Amino acid sequence: MKYYAQIVSGMVKNVAVFESTATFQPEEGVWRDVTDIEPMPGKGWIYHGGTNYEPPAPEPTPRIISNLEFWERFTQEEQENFTYSGLKKVKWFLYNLKIRSSVDLDGPQLANAMSAAETAGLIGEGRAEEILL
Repeated sequence: MKYYAQIVSGMVKNVAVFESTATFQPEEGVWRDVTDIEPMPGKGWIYHGGTNYEPPAPEPTPRIISNLEFWERFTQEEQENFTYSGLKKVKWFLYNLKIRSSVDLDGPQLANAMSAAETAGLIGEGRAEEILL
């Protein structure tokens, strides 16, 4: 028995065991013998031709922290700047922080908010990047 990878649009769609591909042809793509390839490619692997396969990139680990952990990333002066600012957008930001249980450090809205806070002088230059690390 041999292991075969079904290749569709440059990606492994399936891996199956056959005596020969002559007994079964895929509805789409082609079969490639992967019996002797180490490590054996799996579903989702990228096919580069010949015996060259690459595993998919790992999913990024979410960087989610509690609201308190996020708030503690600010200096006392920055916390006061946010707390006593009369800007509507700052009030909206603080309200949203209050009603959520956690903060996604990679969220696009948060990156935009931190950039705006830096521009408005609520946090120092370069602090947006430091806070989001």
